[in-house]
Amino acid sequence: MKIINSLITISFLIGAQQAYATDKYDEPELSWGVGLGVISEDEGYTELGSDSMVVPIFIINYGKFYLMGPKFGYQLYGNDNYTFGLTGNYRLDGYEAEDSPYLMGMDDRDGTLDLGVEYSYDTGFGKIGIEVVADTLGEHEGYQADISFSYPINFDNGQLSPYIGAEYRSDDLVNYYYGVKSTEATQIRQSYQADSAVNLVMGIRSTWFSGPHHRFVAMLQFKAFDDSIKDSPIIDADHAYNMILGYAYVF
Repeated sequence: MKIINSLITISFLIGAQQAYATDKYDEPELSWGVGLGVISEDEGYTELGSDSMVVPIFIINYGKFYLMGPKFGYQLYGNDNYTFGLTGNYRLDGYEAEDSPYLMGMDDRDGTLDLGVEYSYDTGFGKIGIEVVADTLGEHEGYQADISFSYPINFDNGQLSPYIGAEYRSDDLVNYYYGVKSTEATQIRQSYQADSAVNLVMGIRSTWFSGPHHRFVAMLQFKAFDDSIKDSPIIDADHAYNMILGYAYVF
């Protein structure tokens, strides 16, 4: 279940390249695409290990609205230097107790719809991105705030973009996905009340196109966990990672 969350990243990588491709190919106001992605990731849960699978990709760009996998948004203001708008995504974090023998006896942790705002600013040297979203369905009942800095390097047929950033997760959000209730505790899995967390994120992503229709993406991301997550008895690593390869045909 958690691996499908990377659909947001795949679709965003392909969809975000639309503006760059439009400069070369004069794409219409409405464009949409379908494709496939290959994902490998490890979120650090005890005895879950890494997952790899092939997933579908679906994107829509229509004027100031976009839909990129489980992520969507609408630009309220913007110019050549900055954009500000509404955003949302279906958070597919979590697990089912049957995913791992170590999690047996735990309640399932479900996904939810997060809504909020996003802002990006082009400094001329790199891009700053800020996003704040909160739970709207009463699952984790928390919020997350992200800030990142990326340095896009443009080529004739694509873009390479190293980035670094941090994500703040509220105590409600962290405790929902990494805490252990007193009713879930066993002899090998003690109860745990998690606090808020600040995770450091770094990686590199690339997008390449062949003509006006073919999009190829790749990404490698590393996330260093805050102590609040590392100390959880259902986590056996101090980091998470994911790798992505994807392709979409844009109509």
